[in-house]
Amino acid sequence: MVKPDQDLMKMIKNQMINFIYNYCNLDYKKKRIEKKVLVMQKMLLIYINTPSTKQDSFSLYNKRLKKKINTLNCKKSQMKYKSKQSLEEKMKIEEYFQNKKVLRNRILSINSLFIRLFLKI
Repeated sequence: MVKPDQDLMKMIKNQMINFIYNYCNLDYKKKRIEKKVLVMQKMLLIYINTPSTKQDSFSLYNKRLKKKINTLNCKKSQMKYKSKQSLEEKMKIEEYFQNKKVLRNRILSINSLFIRLFLKI
């Protein structure tokens, strides 16, 4: 039976240990990097949302106010447009029924005339 070299065995063992260590560390490093990125993103978001000076806070407040005013104006204009449309539709419906009434009255009057004429004859 041939015995392998002790140096060769140590070298292979060290290579395997290094490979495993590096492979595991890669995953660990990736996770750490992802966590750092998340933390950085959160910090950036917090920094953006919190104004540093009074002037910044007023400008942020004014921007929000402008947005609210714009949305309110849009809603008002939409309501006006809808109300105009509904009024127009109501008017059309009323005209339709009035025309129907007028036609019915005319038909009734013509019928009554024919009946009178018919009865006279």
